[in-house]
Amino acid sequence: MEYYSLHYGIKNIGRTSFPQAQDIEMESDRKVTDKDFIWNVEGNAFPDFNPYIGTLVLRNGAAVTDFISSAIISVGFVCSGKVQEIIANYDTANIQYYEVGIKHKELYHPNYKLLHCVNSYTERVDFTNSIFRKTRVENNTKVGEVVAIGSIGQFRALYEELRKNRYGDWTSLVPVNIKFKNDYYPEHDIFTVWGITNKTYISARLRTAFEKGKVTGVMYDFDGEHTDFQ
Repeated sequence: MEYYSLHYGIKNIGRTSFPQAQDIEMESDRKVTDKDFIWNVEGNAFPDFNPYIGTLVLRNGAAVTDFISSAIISVGFVCSGKVQEIIANYDTANIQYYEVGIKHKELYHPNYKLLHCVNSYTERVDFTNSIFRKTRVENNTKVGEVVAIGSIGQFRALYEELRKNRYGDWTSLVPVNIKFKNDYYPEHDIFTVWGITNKTYISARLRTAFEKGKVTGVMYDFDGEHTDFQ
C-alpha cells in the first residue's frame, strides 16, 4: 500500500498566510508554563496528564477548515469532528484526541480536537537496506545525495552534524525508502517513524477517504518529499 506524509494546508486556507491561528486565549488562572500545558506533551508518547490547550484564535482572514494550522501547537494535528469520524473507520491503534477550542471573529466553533498519534515503527526499520538522503538548497532548489546509514545511532549522529551547517551546505537528512525488518509492513493507517522524521504518515485508503469526504486544510508530501515503504 502507498503511504503519504500528512501536513497542514498552505493553500485554500483563506486570505491570510499560513498558519491560520497565531494567538491563543486561556482561562484567567492558566499559563503556558503550567505542567499540563500542551507544550509539555512529547511527540512520541502519550502524557500521564490531560493536556490543556485553551482556545486557538484564527486570524480574521483565515478560513475555518477541517485541519487548522497554528503557530502555538507543535505536536499532533488540530482537526474537526468530521476528521475524527473518518479516522475511526480505519486501523489507527495508538492515537488520542485532546480538547481544543477554536474561535474565529468572536464565533466559537465546537467539536475540534488535537489528534496525537504514537504508532511508531522506528524499531522495525532495516537501516542497512533503507535509503537516506542528505539535502541542501542549491540555486533555490533542494538537491540530495544518498548516504549509507547502518543504525539509528548513526542516523542521529549525522542528523545532528548536518543541522549545524550553514544554508547552502548539507543541512538535513531525510528517508527516501524505508525497508522494515523481516518483510514487515505497516499495519496502521496512521503512523510515524519517530527519531528518523517528525512526519506523520497515512495510508492511501485514508487519504482517499479524506478526499471523498472533502476534508479541507490538509495536504500531502509537502515540498515534493515522498517516502516509500516496503
